[in-house]
Amino acid sequence: MPVVDYTMCENVLSCREVGRVDSGDARDYAGIVAEAAGVSLQPIVVFIDARDAEFITPDAAHVFVASAEVTDNVRCYVVVTHDLVLKQTSRILGVRNRRGNTHVFDSYEQALDFAWEQAQLQAATR
Repeated sequence: MPVVDYTMCENVLSCREVGRVDSGDARDYAGIVAEAAGVSLQPIVVFIDARDAEFITPDAAHVFVASAEVTDNVRCYVVVTHDLVLKQTSRILGVRNRRGNTHVFDSYEQALDFAWEQAQLQAATR
């Protein structure tokens, strides 16, 4: 089970990463993010709960970076994970994304608060 439980609420697209995430999973995720960003009038915030993820394959990482480069209507990506390797992977993917809009958190509550703050800031600037 890879990326699941997608929900969109007030310009925050939430999902969970579970288990091993491969390139096919990443392509599915990228399509959903692109679709949500494409229909939104304001840039969206992507909230990724990776607390149950175990591994992101190198091919999936490439897909994540490439999708972030072509999706202009995303304000930021917010990732929550407790796993040290996944934190580093998320940070590296964020650095590889030329927009530099990836934020990684240990705490689910802090990550969720940050995501909603970003969505509210975006709404206030429109």
